[in-house]
Amino acid sequence: MALRTITPKHRNFRRISIHAFFISFFAGVASVASAGVIGLTGEDHFLGQWSELDQVLAQLWESHSIRAEVLYYRLPTEVEQGVNERLERLLPQITGRGIVDLIGRSW
Repeated sequence: MALRTITPKHRNFRRISIHAFFISFFAGVASVASAGVIGLTGEDHFLGQWSELDQVLAQLWESHSIRAEVLYYRLPTEVEQGVNERLERLLPQITGRGIVDLIGRSW
């Protein structure tokens, strides 16, 4: 909701950083959703929030050229590309348009 308060007065605001600490766990929910098995335990609400965030970030890019970055942590056994693909399912607009930087770190 805080992102929706950005106005044209915020001229020096150029970047949004999102720290996604548990993306590996939650991104798996996107796989469940794409399989059509979602809705019983609140996952649909969770995915709706990611979808709303994706939309707001895309709008901020269009109106203010504000670029987003997602800093995420992955388990040592996870391949970075696999986590990136999960993030692409959670944030399809901004990843598809290339207006986000995905920055992975190992635990």
